[in-house]
Amino acid sequence: MHINLVMTNYYEIINDQQTHLSFWLNKIFLQEVLECVYLVCAMLIEIPYMAAHEFDARRRMISKAFYQQLRLSERQALIGPPESMREHIVAASKAMRNGDWKKCRDLIINEKMNSKVWFKR
Repeated sequence: MHINLVMTNYYEIINDQQTHLSFWLNKIFLQEVLECVYLVCAMLIEIPYMAAHEFDARRRMISKAFYQQLRLSERQALIGPPESMREHIVAASKAMRNGDWKKCRDLIINEKMNSKVWFKR
């Protein structure tokens, strides 16, 4: 009887640890998806605003996080193909800023982003 109680507690502990681990993994994946959606929405709002107010001396920024990512990428000397989710969105923003909406769409919706962000499970 005592061994069954110990084994039951052991299985409960293992099940509880797996539940906590899956909770944290889902939370990490959810944060990545939320960040990606936030940056894409910020891009869709910020880039047209920047184009409309290009010559304004006191233009305001709508999304500080997006603006920092964009400025950080502009300061880099070597720009290779995008690898991370942020790099894909920054490259899409640059394409949208140049008026190439098809390239912008292709940078956001492609196999690499699908496997990393959109359909990750």
